[in-house]
Amino acid sequence: MIIWKSMSQNIFRKAALEEKKKGDKLESRQVQIFRLPTKALLIASLASATGGIIWACLAKIPINYSGTAVVLSVDNQMDVLAGGPGRFVLTKSETLKKHKDIFKEAWKIQNDPDLQIEPRKLAVFAESMLNITDFANFEKFVDKLPTGIALRDIAASRIPAKTGYPVGIIFSDDARQSFVESLKKNFEDLADAEARKTRSAALIDNYQTLLAGQKKILKSYAKLENKNYVSKVSFLEQKSLVTNYISQIAQSKSTLEEAETDKIMALKSLMIAMQEYIVKSFVTAEADGYIANLSVGQGSVVSEGSEILSISTRENKDHLPDVIAGLVETKASNHLNKGDHVIATPVGVNKAEYGGMVGRIKTLVPFGESSKTLSKILGTSTVASQTVEGMNSTPNLILIEMERDEEKDDYIWTSKNKPTRSTNLGDVLSISVTAEKKTPLQLVIPIVKETIGLDGPTTFTGGDKK
Repeated sequence: MIIWKSMSQNIFRKAALEEKKKGDKLESRQVQIFRLPTKALLIASLASATGGIIWACLAKIPINYSGTAVVLSVDNQMDVLAGGPGRFVLTKSETLKKHKDIFKEAWKIQNDPDLQIEPRKLAVFAESMLNITDFANFEKFVDKLPTGIALRDIAASRIPAKTGYPVGIIFSDDARQSFVESLKKNFEDLADAEARKTRSAALIDNYQTLLAGQKKILKSYAKLENKNYVSKVSFLEQKSLVTNYISQIAQSKSTLEEAETDKIMALKSLMIAMQEYIVKSFVTAEADGYIANLSVGQGSVVSEGSEILSISTRENKDHLPDVIAGLVETKASNHLNKGDHVIATPVGVNKAEYGGMVGRIKTLVPFGESSKTLSKILGTSTVASQTVEGMNSTPNLILIEMERDEEKDDYIWTSKNKPTRSTNLGDVLSISVTAEKKTPLQLVIPIVKETIGLDGPTTFTGGDKK
């Protein structure tokens, strides 16, 4: 065995030496990197990746998102702003019923810039305005309609609004003082103008009487002067008196015209002061409807131009709105589009048994809503807090157009079996939104954009700025 091993080593060593003596031989040989199993694996991987890309781009996946909604009309709403600073109190029509005639007159004054009122009537009207806005009435009106009751009645559409009548009063000592000072000055100017008018008219009558008599005297003097019974100088003196009376009459007429102008200006100033006080102190409805939104509490301090309430101008307050307000979380809103299907079920109703009411997304607001802007949209902070309850992020607003059963004035349900309790204004709903089928790539892109910061801010913080 040992001998065979030694012989083998010598044979191979000899062969190696012989090859070295012959020199290097360059031969071109193909290098085989992969064997058949490895090639098949690579092709399968590439095919899988290609298929995955095609699937990500073309495959459609239906996605459901949950949210909440509230049955409140967001169409045909009119925002009402404070005409001046002060403490605001929402009032019901029955509270101011005894002042009905006063408010009719106030509406005329507010909307007719050329309206003129007899001064005595204007004084009585101004006194009535001051009595209504006296701070003695402030606590009385607040006690009659506390904030909690006001919010409850607003949610149920129980506070009507009628064109030309106040739905609230703004109490302000500064506005009252400014109004009283303006009244005092303008009534004094009016009285002075009236006195000058009276005096000028009396002077005109006197001078005209004197002129008529003097003309007769001058006529007599003319005859006497022709017969040389009186001197030329005497005749000219009598003639100068006629000229003087004519001049006095002209001057008195000019004074009368100035006094008349001053009277008109004083009356105009009184009307302007009255209009300003009405605007600053009374929140007047400019359309028939009902209060749909209260932005401030009873007795709260408001500034001029700030939004204090909204009026819904729908003719029938009990008629369910075609469009309601819904909320979804921001991440869900990235995948939703106009026309996506919505199923809305009133909170407390068994969805498994009854299903829900059918609707579609009409509008999707692309930014989140803060609690303050949301309470303005939904009407009251109470409803807003109920609607956003349970949401982890700032919600996005969606407007949902509901499908209607016009014969029964109700929404169409997904099942024939409906709950015994009908849907009413103010009901809070849980919603399920089915996004139109999305590809996996469409689902991933918003997440990537949000992760790398290309999505921009998602919460709108400037909603309170005008």
